[in-house]
Parts: sequence; C-alpha cells; structure tokens
Amino acid sequence: MWRCSSGGVKVVFDVDHDGVADAGEPVFLSVTTGKAMVFFHDLNGDNSFGLDEFAGLSLGDGFAGIVGTDVKAVATTLTSSDTFTRSTLQPSNVASLTVKGAIHEHFFVGGNVSNVSIGSPLRAHDESQSVQSIRTGTAANGMVAVFGNETLTFTFTPVSGADGGDITNVTIAAGTDSILAGNGNAGGDGGSVSLLKIRQPSQNLTIRGGAGGGGGGGAAGDGGSVEKVTVFSGYAGVVEMTGGSGGIVSGAQNGANGGAVRDIGLTIVSKRLWRAEGIGE
Repeated sequence: MWRCSSGGVKVVFDVDHDGVADAGEPVFLSVTTGKAMVFFHDLNGDNSFGLDEFAGLSLGDGFAGIVGTDVKAVATTLTSSDTFTRSTLQPSNVASLTVKGAIHEHFFVGGNVSNVSIGSPLRAHDESQSVQSIRTGTAANGMVAVFGNETLTFTFTPVSGADGGDITNVTIAAGTDSILAGNGNAGGDGGSVSLLKIRQPSQNLTIRGGAGGGGGGGAAGDGGSVEKVTVFSGYAGVVEMTGGSGGIVSGAQNGANGGAVRDIGLTIVSKRLWRAEGIGE
C-alpha cells in the first residue's frame, strides 16, 4: 500500500521499470486535495503490479482526485492521522472523484459525496458495469468488499443527531445496481440523492433516499429526497426510486416528512417496468 497526500501527488504505472514517471505512462491515481491510501494485489504472482491489480482505494476527508484505470473498491476508511480503519467507515466527505475506468465492487462514503464520474471497465473482468453500488453512511452497514487481498464487512456508526450522507452530481457510464443514501440519526435528516445521470444497460436499478432519524424527546428528521435523475436504458427491467421515510417522534401520532421523488427523466428504448415511490409527499 502507498499513502498519498494532496498537492498534485500521483501514483504512476512505470511501464519501462526505470523508476521515473515518464510522460505518457498510465496514472493509477492523481490526488488534487485530501489524502488517500492505495492498495495493490499481485494476482498473477509475478512480483509486480499491473494496471489490472489496483485492489482498493481508501480516502480521507475532503478528497478530490482522479483514478486513471479500474479499481476494485473505494471507501472513506482513512482518518486525519492517516490510519486505515479497515472495515470501519469514517464520517468523511468526498468532494470529487473521477474514475476513468470502473469500480468493480462498491463505493462507500461515510459523509456526503459529490461530483462523481465513473466510466466503463477498461480491462477484462467478470463485471461489466461502472460500479455495483454507491452508498453513504448506514446504507453501507453489512456490505462486503475486497481491499487488497482481504474481504471486509463494513460498518458505520453515525454521530448522534447527524444527517445521512447526501449523494449529489453523479454520472455513471455503464450502469449500477443501486445508489442508496444513509439514514439520519436521532433527529437527523435522511441523506438525499440528486443530480444523477445514469446509462443503465443491463440490470435493475434502485435509488433510495435515507430515512429520517427518530425524534425521541425532540423533533424527528425528514426523509431524504430523490430528485433530478436522468436514466438512459434499453433493458426491460425495474427502476425503483424511493424517498426516505420520515422519522418517528416518540409518543406522537405523526412523524416527520417523508422524502419526495421528483424531477425524474427516463429515456427508454425498450419496454420497461417503471415504479417511482414518494413517501409522505
């Protein structure tokens, strides 16, 4: 693994093995701001790392950068003191992430994530989509992903009263299974999902706002919304978009507002089963 700080740091594939980052050599990772930790796995046992062996990317708070190839999985599991917390997701935000290839498994963020662009797989793998899922906060609990040569089951513990993580301004070139925002905690609002543009070639799709946190003795949190989503697809599957349920106030008859589903655009080439649900509008 390598630790990468901000300020133009790059991890480069040294094609000619001369120890110099020559012009035109492929870039695994370019960091604009924030910190990251890079994981590789020597799959073929040749004692070197190829472009198809980028086996994980751990991000710190405020990360912005570019991945120049495919990567196995991405998660905010790097603390401000550069400690890799393995399967414990940190409440960190991602400011920007461009992946020129694909994320073969999942993208987990403890806080908010915005300005994301994920392309199509650049090299032969079993996966053909851009990313299996994008999840914030509690939506990542219990999910499994591989970092390096280790399979990890992720957990996230929100701060009391915290809102769920929002997912904003995401472009996906080759489909995903799900985009799920986390729940609010103890009166916090559920995470919202907005400004998505997805080309969905060959599988069902679920997009969901997070549930609002229960109020206990105070106000409950509103459910997260799903809005300004455009899906291009020719596959006769199911697209489900659901706003998050409002939090419940202890001892009260009515809870907080559910999240809206609105401003949705679909470009459909073939017959499709379409379902959109808004809770509490």
